[in-house]
Amino acid sequence: MAKILPIQNGFTAGELSPRMYTRSNSKGYMEGLHTLQNMFAYTHGPASKRPGFGYLHHVDGEKNGRVFPFILSNSASFIIAAYDLTIEALDPSGVGVGDIKSVNSFFNSGLTGWTPIEAGSANIIAISNICYIDVGDQSSAGIEQTMAGMTTGVPHLVVLKRVDDLDRSVRIEVGQGASFNDLLDIETTSDHVSFEFTPTNATVNIRATALSGDGDDAALTIFGVAEIAAAPIFVTPWAEDDLNLIQFKMPPSDDAMYMVHPTYPPQKLSYNKTTGVWAFVPVVFVGAPAEWVAGNYPSTVTFFQGRSWWGGTPDQPETFWGSKSGVPEDLTTGPLADDGLVFTIAERGAIRWMVGTKSLLIGTDSGEHIASGNASVDNAVGIIEPGNVNVVQQSAYGSALIQPQKIGNSAFFVTPDQRKLRDTSYNWQEDAWVSVDMTFASEHITQGLITRIAYSQHPNNLIWGTTADGELVCCTYEPSQKVVGWHRHPSWGRVLDVTNVPVRGKSIPVIVRAYTDGDNVNKIAIEYLNDAHYLDTMIIRNYESPVTTVDGLDIFEGLTVDVLVDGAVHPKVVVTSGQITTNQAGVNFEVGKAYSGKMITLPLAMQQEGTSGTSLMKRYNMIYARMINSTLPLINGTRPSTRDPATPMDEPQPAIVFEDARVANTGWDRFAQITIEQDLPLPLTVVGVFGEVAGEGL
Repeated sequence: MAKILPIQNGFTAGELSPRMYTRSNSKGYMEGLHTLQNMFAYTHGPASKRPGFGYLHHVDGEKNGRVFPFILSNSASFIIAAYDLTIEALDPSGVGVGDIKSVNSFFNSGLTGWTPIEAGSANIIAISNICYIDVGDQSSAGIEQTMAGMTTGVPHLVVLKRVDDLDRSVRIEVGQGASFNDLLDIETTSDHVSFEFTPTNATVNIRATALSGDGDDAALTIFGVAEIAAAPIFVTPWAEDDLNLIQFKMPPSDDAMYMVHPTYPPQKLSYNKTTGVWAFVPVVFVGAPAEWVAGNYPSTVTFFQGRSWWGGTPDQPETFWGSKSGVPEDLTTGPLADDGLVFTIAERGAIRWMVGTKSLLIGTDSGEHIASGNASVDNAVGIIEPGNVNVVQQSAYGSALIQPQKIGNSAFFVTPDQRKLRDTSYNWQEDAWVSVDMTFASEHITQGLITRIAYSQHPNNLIWGTTADGELVCCTYEPSQKVVGWHRHPSWGRVLDVTNVPVRGKSIPVIVRAYTDGDNVNKIAIEYLNDAHYLDTMIIRNYESPVTTVDGLDIFEGLTVDVLVDGAVHPKVVVTSGQITTNQAGVNFEVGKAYSGKMITLPLAMQQEGTSGTSLMKRYNMIYARMINSTLPLINGTRPSTRDPATPMDEPQPAIVFEDARVANTGWDRFAQITIEQDLPLPLTVVGVFGEVAGEGL
């Protein structure tokens, strides 16, 4: 009986459909998995446990919610959250943006309002909504501000958001009167922190100081104080059952967002960076089409060639309208080149989406089209204008009424059955737009029916999706390497929506989670993907001295939570009266809901001298998992020794940097699958699995 050393050194194909289980000679099988759950398939090959989603904000009494990214620049964005008949604007830390009381909290106006604390070689500058603090050879450097008009006796938050490499500690101080630290004084290396305090005076001082040490400059994107209770909320026409049909688009040159729904008039949310004032009103069009009446409004909106484009009303489903050139709210039609225009596609099919790329792409429920203008001497590039509109169908797959995602020069859209995600892009060889099924090898992933898609380009090229049954799914996509790998991310509650908010060039996924607490109260939570942490709906609490009582956990009232105390896993605890009591004192607490990262290999298909061993009984004498930057997982249900004999007594076991974890497994079966699972709220990255295998009769 011979030993064989099978190896799988990459997992880029992700979780494969059961329909692919006998395709053992395909590249996808050699790089695919039976299960990839709460783990990413990275383009370079490894599979890594996803970070957890950190808590930002919640609302009681709600069952449905949406989130939208309001992007001011590559480093300054807001989160727009919509619920039943309401909408609110949040900063990336979850605080209502209209309520921050410190002057210039987002550094929109350089260092205006801030007093630098520096000496010698220290340097403090604010550029493009980021405050950089270079300590130089000093012991510290920072910024401070005194604020008047505080509401005494009311809980407040001091909020800090960083976008640096987090090697340098930042000291946060809050004080009253002549003091800068009698209310709060704490050091942190976190990228996103908020601390609660209650002022007794109307004047409060705040200070952020970067301390000396190794690392780059501290880079702050938000530093301010806000009342906890308040948030800027606007009344909307959309009930909770209407939220799923909303599509949105921001114009290229205005800090505003247009939001459309086929049953209600288009709405406009705008923000004035100078005054910090938000407004939410129905769009007041000039020359609005006569057909736009109660219950008959556009279902989609986009911008292309200097015009706004609106299309797909319930009564005119094949018609789209273009604004005057450079005037997005003027739809007055006319014969001039810059006048507004209207066009009806000569093919049956309701318009579901429009995206501007090389051409104006239009998706209907029966096919995909491009709209362009015919080139001429006066119109060399074929700009669409009155009397010069040419619509040509490119394919006939059809779309659901779900907003697509523009990825590079492609548009990704969901088919009418909500089971397929398709990529349509221009193919030079065929001189046409060609559509590809992105879910072909993993069709089972979307059995729950896709309801939303969002794209995180940086750093890992991930296409996120939500399903009607409340699951979060994801696809690793890298066209240059022909990588398409799907994975599932089940967690507690139901995920209703996903979007991405850019922060200094990085795409931060933001989700809406619905759940019911211990008192059966419906709640909606807004959460963001938080690197280097492994709890969902995670709340971080930091204290100046060791404590055993952690408060501020009202979101989990009556629920059982998982806890890390100073980085160590603590037994589960039930939240009572908004707090927990631990049996171990600490200063740094992470509280949330744990999830398992799990990967299961495909059935082993041994080949020897042209003979298939698929149906034979097999056994791993030894299983190895090669890991980087990981803690030890369960391998086929067994966790390897968690302590190295070389580690001195009374010292914690360090995280594995590069190691082969191994376990013996003597069980026989026909599939010889390997299950690797990290069930603790700790990291795991697997770069390869292999083992010594015996096959019956081989």
